[in-house]
Amino acid sequence: MITPTKREKSEPATEVAYEQRYVAFVDILGFASIVEKSEIDGTLVRKLNEALGGINRRAASARSEELRLEATTFSDTVVLSVPVTPDGLLHMFQTIDDLSMDLLGMNMLFRGAVVRGKLWHTTEAIFGPALVGAYYLEAKVSFHPRIMVSKEVLGDASSQSYAPLQLVSRYISTDAHDIPYLDLFARWHDVSTNWTREVLEKLISLQKIIATGLIENAENPPICEKYKWIARKLNLFIRTAKLQGKIGFIELETVE
Repeated sequence: MITPTKREKSEPATEVAYEQRYVAFVDILGFASIVEKSEIDGTLVRKLNEALGGINRRAASARSEELRLEATTFSDTVVLSVPVTPDGLLHMFQTIDDLSMDLLGMNMLFRGAVVRGKLWHTTEAIFGPALVGAYYLEAKVSFHPRIMVSKEVLGDASSQSYAPLQLVSRYISTDAHDIPYLDLFARWHDVSTNWTREVLEKLISLQKIIATGLIENAENPPICEKYKWIARKLNLFIRTAKLQGKIGFIELETVE
């Protein structure tokens, strides 16, 4: 007969609790269509590999033990999150700015949202109301290719404790008739009149990518309208920065 032995006292399970975090959800637009076309056009397989590899590398480089920023990628989506601090939000905005330029450089449109809320995010798992909220804002609210900012995040960025970082003036576009969103050209606002050859070449390269997207999608109105939106924003930036003598405008009349 086997005599039962006294069970050892088990260690208490580690408590899992949500944390207030800033959450960014960024998604590549038209990804399913690109994948479908890749069966016929082999060059798209390389393009997809480069784009997704770039997302993974950007997400990996964004991780920060000091700021506790986490990054998760799955297929055509990247999710970033960081505890609610001024430096954390600044790092997130900078990472999104870099990721946006990476994707535009590969002629990939994107859309996303930054929210504040409850989230559990580790290298193994991510879930919580904030993730659902970021997805909803990205998928259901905006038509245009941009990274929207929730009213809670805008409120934090506008607060006195965040004021030294100038997050609103440097990164966020606000309009009384629209949802706030991250400025596509934030990295160039501090250039002032010192427009180096390298910066101008990057802007011209971006302009060519947008113009090509307009031509290639002329018979696809939903996608073409997204390129038109970016073209209008770039034209406005060129005008505001007084670069007309160095960079021409994208002519939209030919695709209207």
